[in-house]
Amino acid sequence: MGATEATRVTRRRKEERRPLAQLSVRSLRLCVSALNLSEGKDETTMKPNATKVIARQAVVLASLIVVSGAQGTEFRGSWSNVPDRVWVGPEYWANRLQDWRVSNGRLECVESRAGKPMRTVHLLTHTLGSKRGDLDLRVRTGLIGEAKDMVPKSAGTGFLIGAGRGLDYRAAALVHHSWGPNAGLFAGIDGKGFLCFRDFSASDTTGKRKTAPKVLAPRNRRSGELQNTELRLHGEPMGQKYLLTLSSHDPSTGKELGHVTLKGIAANRLIGSVALVSDPGAGKVTGRFWYNDLRVSGRKIQAHEGQECGPILSTQYTLHRNVLKITAQMMPLGEADNQMVILRTRQGEVSENWNTVAATKIIAPGWTAPFRVENWDSTKDVDFKVLYELKLTDGKSRQYTWSGKVRRDPVDKDTIVVAAFTGNHNARHPGVDRGRYTWTEDWLWFPHNEVVGHVFQQEPDLLFFSGDNVYEGASPTGADRSGKESSYYDYLYKWYLWCWAFRDLAREIPCVSMPDDHDVFQGNVWGAGGRKTNKDDKGGYVMPADWVRMVERTQTSHLPDPYDPTPVEQGIGVYYTALNWGRVSFAILEDRKFKSGPNGLCPPTTSGRADHIVAPDFDPKTADVPGAKLLGDRQLKFLRDW
Repeated sequence: MGATEATRVTRRRKEERRPLAQLSVRSLRLCVSALNLSEGKDETTMKPNATKVIARQAVVLASLIVVSGAQGTEFRGSWSNVPDRVWVGPEYWANRLQDWRVSNGRLECVESRAGKPMRTVHLLTHTLGSKRGDLDLRVRTGLIGEAKDMVPKSAGTGFLIGAGRGLDYRAAALVHHSWGPNAGLFAGIDGKGFLCFRDFSASDTTGKRKTAPKVLAPRNRRSGELQNTELRLHGEPMGQKYLLTLSSHDPSTGKELGHVTLKGIAANRLIGSVALVSDPGAGKVTGRFWYNDLRVSGRKIQAHEGQECGPILSTQYTLHRNVLKITAQMMPLGEADNQMVILRTRQGEVSENWNTVAATKIIAPGWTAPFRVENWDSTKDVDFKVLYELKLTDGKSRQYTWSGKVRRDPVDKDTIVVAAFTGNHNARHPGVDRGRYTWTEDWLWFPHNEVVGHVFQQEPDLLFFSGDNVYEGASPTGADRSGKESSYYDYLYKWYLWCWAFRDLAREIPCVSMPDDHDVFQGNVWGAGGRKTNKDDKGGYVMPADWVRMVERTQTSHLPDPYDPTPVEQGIGVYYTALNWGRVSFAILEDRKFKSGPNGLCPPTTSGRADHIVAPDFDPKTADVPGAKLLGDRQLKFLRDW
C-alpha cells in the first residue's frame, strides 16, 4: 500500500490527531475551499459511524450444496447449470480472471502458454482448518483437445491444498503461477496420465527444470483416461502427521484406475486454501483442462459464511447538492445473465420497509451498475442495499445483496476528516508471476487489513484515492497491454483487488477515486486532450479508447456530474467536477487529461526519457514553452466558476 494520512479541513482551531503516515502526492489533484453554508447548517449532532456493515449475501446457489454435521462440512459445486461467462462464480476466485471461463456447463482453463504455469481457481467459502481430522476432495477433470499424447509430463490437473497458510483468505486466494514458501501441495495427474504429488513450496534441484516444483511421490502406473476422470484425494491423521491418498476413478462407474500415497505430511502443511489447478507444462505442445462436480468434505474442512466474491463486489458513492450517485461494481457476467440491478433504501436501522429507489442496466465492458437519485434527503443517514438476481440455465435463481449506508452531510462538524491514499501496491516486486514467490504477509500486502483498520479508527468523513489504485505490472501480475479482450479482464483482475480490499470503507463513507497513469497501464499520462499515441511522453493514451473509458467508468462514474461532460478526443469522457461535503467544496481537477506531452515539445533531457529530469542544474523555465498546457482551457473555466 502506498502512503496514507488523515487530512483535516478545519474552520476553528482543534486539537490535532497524529496522521497515519506522510502523504506524497506527485501532482496537483485536489483543491479545497471553505464555503459559508451556515444557512443550511444542520445542528443535529451525530457520531461518525465507522462500524462495518455486513453484506447480506446468499451463500448458496441451486448448483451447490453445503452440509454441516458430525462428520464435518461438505461442499458441492457444479457448473452444469451456469451460463457461459468469464466469472466462475461467487464461491471462487480465479487466477487470473482472463485465464478461466464457464463454457458448456463446465469450468475451463483457457490459458495454455508454457509461460503461464499453475493457473488456479480457489474455493473461498471452505478451507483447510487447523482442526485435526480427515479430508476428502473430489472433482471430475480432463484434458481439453485431442493432443493428449503430445502434452508434456510437466503439465498437470488436480488440487492445490494448504496454500497461503496464515494469510487472509483473499490473499491466500492469489496463490498461483509461482512455487515458493507457503504455496501448498499439488495432488493430481501429470501430462502423461500418471498420479503424482508436487511440493509447490520447494523446487526440484535434481532435474533439468530447476524452478519446477519438487516431486514428492514417485509416479505410479498410468491412471487411465486423461480426457475424463474423477480425481479423489483423501487425507487422514497418522500420529502427529498425515497420510494422503490420491486416486483416479472412472466417473461413470466409480471404478478405481490407480492410486498413489504420500506419508509423513506435517499437519501444518494441511492448513490454508484449496484450489483447482490447470498447469500447461513446458514444451511446444501444452495442455489445459476442464472441471466439474467439485466436492470438499471432512472434519478438517472449515466453512466460512460471508466469504463469497460477487456477483456484487463493492459500491462507491458520493452525495452532492442532494444528488446521490452510487456505482455497484459487478463481476463480469455473461450475455445470458440478468443485466438489471436494483437499489433499495430504508429509514432507520430497525425498519424492514425497504423501498426501491432506482434500477439500472449493467454497462459492459467494466460491468458497472451506476445509480443516480435526485432529491435525496442529505440530513439523515440512510441504509441502502443493492440487489441482483443470479439465474441458472435450469430456471432457478438466487438473489444476492450488498448493503451499506449513505451518510448524512456533516454540515454541523467543525472538522472534516479526509483519509487520503495514493498508490496501491499489492505485492512485493517483481510480482507473483516470476517463477518463485514467498507467499507470506512480508511479500503479499493485499488486502491491506492494517491500513483499512487504521483508517476506520480515524473516523473519516471522506475517502480520497488520488490514483494508481491499480499498478499494471507486478501488482500482483504483469500487464496485458495487447488491447485485446484479455487486456480488459487483466485490468479488472487488478481493479477487483482494490474493490475487495477497500469495499468495507467505501460502502459507508463517500469516496472520491480517480485513475492515474498506472491505472491506464502507462508509465506516465500526458493526456493531450485524449488523443491516440504510441508512446506516453508524446501525449495521449496508448491503450484503446474503449478500454480507457472502461477504466474511468469503474473508478469515477459515482462522482458528481462533470462540470462539462463533453468528451475529448476518441470519445473519452471527462470527470472534473466539484463535491460539496460538510460545508467544504472539493474541486476534483482530473489534471492528467489535458496536459501536453513533453516529447518533441520541450528541450531534450539527459535521462533517456523526455518526461524524466535527472540533471541537478535543470532550469524548469526551459520547459515553459509556447503551446505547452498543464490544465485545459475547460478546466480553467471550471476553476474560475468554482
